[in-house]
Amino acid sequence: MPLLTFTTAVPTNPDSDGLDVLFYYKTHDSLIRQKIHLVGSATSRNMTAEEKIAYMQRLFTSAVAYIKAYWNRHHKLPDEQTEVHQGVDFTLQTDQKTAWKGYTLDLM
Repeated sequence: MPLLTFTTAVPTNPDSDGLDVLFYYKTHDSLIRQKIHLVGSATSRNMTAEEKIAYMQRLFTSAVAYIKAYWNRHHKLPDEQTEVHQGVDFTLQTDQKTAWKGYTLDLM
């Protein structure tokens, strides 16, 4: 059963419609980073830095829920090459914000 530790979040297109974020994690004590690519639907062009951080934390909350559900269905992690789209593959989890840095997810 993997233990994921999230290390980095990188917005990939902060000046266009939608805010894509790559959330990087390591499994157990591995040196290899893996990622999940979330494609948000909010337009980030006019967001302040604080609003972007809050939105990324909401996306991360949804990423955790998505990874858990995916693991429960398929017993593997999502493919890194897949884009996970808000509104298609997941919905934002209310207004809950989760800080991603150092967050650990134990998939039992």
